[in-house]
Formats: sequence, C-alpha cells, structure tokens
Amino acid sequence: MSDEILTVNENQAERKRHYWIDHARGIIMIFLVITEFLPTIIRVGSEIGHFFLAHPDNERIVEYMNFYDIGAPVFIFIMGLLMPLSFSQRKERDGVKKAVRHMIIRYGIIIILGFVVIFID
Repeated sequence: MSDEILTVNENQAERKRHYWIDHARGIIMIFLVITEFLPTIIRVGSEIGHFFLAHPDNERIVEYMNFYDIGAPVFIFIMGLLMPLSFSQRKERDGVKKAVRHMIIRYGIIIILGFVVIFID
C-alpha cells in the first residue's frame, strides 16, 4: 500500500505543471467574458470605451486592433504552446500510438466544431 502511494507521489513530482500558462489562459478568458458582457453604454457610449473594448462595426473602418480583438488570438497561441507539452506527457504515460490517437480525436473535434460555427452563419 505504501509503495503504491510512493509511486503516485513520485509520478506527480516528475510531472511539471506550467502554472503560468494556466494563469494566463484564465486571465484571458475572464477578460474576454467581461468585455463581451459589458453594457453597451460602456463599450460604445464613449470613444475611449469604443477604442479599447468594442469591435469596429460595419460603418466604421479602423486600422487598429483593440484589447478584445487581441484576446482570442492570444488564447489560441497559448493553447498552441500546450500542444507539444500535452503530447509529450501523454506519450510518456500511454505510448506513442495512444497519444497520436488522442491528439487526432481531440483536434478533430475542435476542427468539426469550428466548421459548425462557420456554417451556422
């Protein structure tokens, strides 16, 4: 019994968790949710709020990206940072074949959901 507990604790010590990635991902998600659900008066009512938080509308063409427009690409970038880490940890734990199958299924689902969102419009 104590040998099993020791093995589990050793495995957890070997796995290195990158907490800064989790924190960055969480901060970006909170920022995106807050800016999406801010009242319209704050986003569009003032030039400062519009500049920093609102998407440009069809009537205005702007040559800048605001904070809201940067949030989603940064989140995708962070997810891209996690791909090789996730794959290497799964490869060590389960083997190459299961790791590749997991990645194909995981990112296949994401691609399918992306196409669903695109074609809904």
